[in-house]
Amino acid sequence: TQSASDDEIVQIMKILRIIEGNDKGELNLENQVTRAEFSKILIQASPLREQVRNTNTTTSPFPDLRNTHWQALMCRRLQKTDI
Repeated sequence: TQSASDDEIVQIMKILRIIEGNDKGELNLENQVTRAEFSKILIQASPLREQVRNTNTTTSPFPDLRNTHWQALMCRRLQKTDI
């Protein structure tokens, strides 16, 4: 069986919106993954994707995340799944 290359896996993850990159489209794969990025990857790559899509939040689960930033939303959504 032939396995996919790293580039192919990244492209599939982009198509599935598991990873999207920053506002410039840069993935910065050499950087450490943040708590919010990891939360988003878990959500987008799992059956929880539809369940948490409709979860709204107005508060941040962590004091270091602004409640208006996408990171707070992703972390809060994952927190609500009890994972």
